[in-house]
Amino acid sequence: MTARIPEAVLELILRYFGEAALPDFGETLKVFERAPYGQLRERLAEVWSVTDLTDLNSDLGWRWWVVRGDCSPIDLRISFVGPYFLMLDDSGFLTENLDLRSVVESAGLFRVSRELLERRVTVWEPEAGGSLYEYLFEFDVGMPWEQ
Repeated sequence: MTARIPEAVLELILRYFGEAALPDFGETLKVFERAPYGQLRERLAEVWSVTDLTDLNSDLGWRWWVVRGDCSPIDLRISFVGPYFLMLDDSGFLTENLDLRSVVESAGLFRVSRELLERRVTVWEPEAGGSLYEYLFEFDVGMPWEQ
């Protein structure tokens, strides 16, 4: 049996994309224009260099390139679908930075595990579907750590 998406996460996905036969991606531009998490970005910018790499053609939230001093850059993804984030290294693999994580979590966001990100969402396309990563962060591109 395939592991299921937690009910609360699935509910957020349905609210964001709608319950029609196919998902509606129109919400992303509306949320982007509202510019959520501005205070978080300001707090990050006090310590880190923050560059916006968000691509509205595929991203479903903020994609910020975060760098501090001589440390390796972190690709910080913040979902518009729900209060979730993840951190990727410059090769696309999940990474950890406790200082950055602490600031992001203080904004009320939750880090998503790889195991959960790889689960399939089969609401609209039961045979195919996409990974939870694709419905929370970046649609139709697959997992960054598999590219």
